[in-house]
Amino acid sequence: MRSADAIAPPAWPQALVPWAMVAACAVVAAGLLGLRGAAAWTGLALTCIALGAPLVQGAAAPGSDPRLQTACRMLLSGALGMLIGLSFDHPSGLVPLLSLCRSGSPGWLDGAWSSLAQMPYACVAMIAACQCGEWMHVRRARCRRRDRLAAHVAMLAGMALAHAPAAQLGGGLPGPWPAAVFLIWMVAGMAAGLLLVSWTFREA
Repeated sequence: MRSADAIAPPAWPQALVPWAMVAACAVVAAGLLGLRGAAAWTGLALTCIALGAPLVQGAAAPGSDPRLQTACRMLLSGALGMLIGLSFDHPSGLVPLLSLCRSGSPGWLDGAWSSLAQMPYACVAMIAACQCGEWMHVRRARCRRRDRLAAHVAMLAGMALAHAPAAQLGGGLPGPWPAAVFLIWMVAGMAAGLLLVSWTFREA
C-alpha cells in the first residue's frame, strides 16, 4: 500500500519552480500568438493551468516515482525551451508554420521534415532545456546516454509530427486559435515521445 506521503499534493516550495515554468510558458506563448484582450488571456491561462497542473503534481509531489518526477520536469522545461526557441525562429509569429499546416503537405514524413527545418532554434532549445530539467533536483532518475538520446529524438519526432493533427483540428478556427492548437499538439507530441522512453530511466 502506498503511504500518505506518496499521494500528498506537492509542497509549495517544491512546486514553485514548476509553476513558474508554466507561467513562463504562458507568457512566451502569448507573445507567439499575439493575444489581445482579456478573454484571450483568460483562455490561455486556463489552458496552461489545465495542462500544467498534472505535470506540476508529477514533478513536485512528495514520494512520487523519481522517473515520473524526471519526466515531468523534462517536459516542463522542454516545453519552455521549445517556446523560447520558436520566438527566435519566428519573431513575427507562427504564420510560416501555420502556412505549412494548411498547405496539405504530401505526407507525414515530408511535413515533419519541413516543420523541423523551420524551427531549428526551437529544437536546440528544447533539447538543452530538457537536459536542465533532468538536473533540477537531487532525487532524480538518471538517463543513460542512449536513453537520453532516445528521449530527445522521440520528443523531436512528436514536435515535428504535430503539423498534421493541428491542420485537421485547428485549420478552420478564427484568429490565433489555429496557432494555439499547433502549440498544444507540439507539446502533446513531446509528451508522447517522452512517455515512450521514460520507463527506461534509472534512479540515481
